[in-house]
Amino acid sequence: MIKLVDILNEFKIFKYKESYNDSERSVYSFDADGLKYEVEVWHDSRKHELGEYEAEFRVAGQEHAGHSTGKDLKHLNSVLYTVGEIIENVVKEKKIKKLKLEGAGGERDKPGEGIFGAMNATTRTKMYLRFLGKKYSKKAIKTIGRYIYVDMTLAYPELFADEGKSKTDELLDLLNKISDGEPDREGIKRGFNGTDDDNFSVDTDFVYNDKLGTIYFQIDAQKNYNEYSVTWDAYDTGDEGSEYFKNFDEIIAFLEKKFL
Repeated sequence: MIKLVDILNEFKIFKYKESYNDSERSVYSFDADGLKYEVEVWHDSRKHELGEYEAEFRVAGQEHAGHSTGKDLKHLNSVLYTVGEIIENVVKEKKIKKLKLEGAGGERDKPGEGIFGAMNATTRTKMYLRFLGKKYSKKAIKTIGRYIYVDMTLAYPELFADEGKSKTDELLDLLNKISDGEPDREGIKRGFNGTDDDNFSVDTDFVYNDKLGTIYFQIDAQKNYNEYSVTWDAYDTGDEGSEYFKNFDEIIAFLEKKFL
């Protein structure tokens, strides 16, 4: 007699290939039982926090998240495990700290049509959580609304074990120190965005200095493009300007000398 648990655990890994890869986006594809799937892991500074990437997979050419494939549960399990392996490789390659997935589909989901369409948003979210819970520590996973977040520093602590104080934390501490008039660490932190600790920018006016008043900062530290710069505008005193540097350490040295 075939048990449900055996069906739920039945899967195979499909062969996959990389079709695109840069600092902000990786795309893979694979053929599965006559269907072509695409897996995308991407970062958009307008949507994602510093170090956060979003992962999604889809049938190539599908019109919406609830697209019906008409395949069975083994197919779905195999797709999930293949996608999981691809995502794991990308996470390790890019040292991604936070992964975001959309557990629920969109308004056009059509219940009752095949293995994907038959699942409403809640059912799909539960299936994804079940899969992720088997792969990662449960303390690394949390949900906010329809989104699922995986803290990869907890899922793969060995990837980040040798890291000391991050550059972003060093800069955040310094900006908070410059903001001696009214320190607002969380406000300043919201102005940070980027793909990782070597490629990020800061856009904030949550710095309130006793001597200069409110200061707007635009700071870029982009190792991939060899761009390091600081632009500032102290609204109350009229002190403003831009400086360019060779590396991150020069940014820190300049800020300390000019603003402390």
